[in-house]
Amino acid sequence: MTKTASYTIEHPQNGSTSDLAALVYDLACRTDFSKPGFALVRQRHVFDSKKHREELVALKEALSSLHQSKTGFKLGWFTMSRFDQKNTTKLHRDGGPSQSLLILGYEPSTVKSQISMADYSQSAFKLGITPEELLDRHNPMYEEGKDLLDPFTHVLNDFDTSIFQILVVNNSNATFGDGWQGVLHGAVVEFESSDASRVINSTSVCPMQLDEVEEVSGERVLQFLQEDSFGVYK
Repeated sequence: MTKTASYTIEHPQNGSTSDLAALVYDLACRTDFSKPGFALVRQRHVFDSKKHREELVALKEALSSLHQSKTGFKLGWFTMSRFDQKNTTKLHRDGGPSQSLLILGYEPSTVKSQISMADYSQSAFKLGITPEELLDRHNPMYEEGKDLLDPFTHVLNDFDTSIFQILVVNNSNATFGDGWQGVLHGAVVEFESSDASRVINSTSVCPMQLDEVEEVSGERVLQFLQEDSFGVYK
């Protein structure tokens, strides 16, 4: 298991999932600004979608075990979907609890895309406001908000559209000192009219009590693992 950049992890074929989870957790599940708030896992050993999804689910379970050992809470499924997405998306936060992680599985594609992250939590901290207030007052969907976040925005140059990859994003909006410090994500997609596919296996998780029922059932997770159809699994 090696890190080739401050946020990139090369996951070998026989690499330990628990070791991978430890690296991902350290990079993504931050409570301050010493870590990036996201992790990119490159799966050069994976050559089919089902194997990719199996490893995505296994990573979630390993992250949950690690989180439970640290906090007493598990990480439960909040959303799960699979879709072909070829539209550019501006920097944004996905819906979800104030503490949540996105676990996004990107399949190889000839459609080129450039992924960016923006540390809006750190920007808000320096402005003396909460992350939620920053999005309300300076939404990066608009030019003024985008300009404000430019110094805190990082393009993932290690993102490789020719291989399977898992991108774990801290999707939180907690106030500093009250939980995980999240980042925004966005993608500039080239050739949006292309007939080629750009498949994303999109999931999110959040801390839950051990006896709390997850939003995505075990039956739906199994369907996600076994079927190649697009849609929302819930």
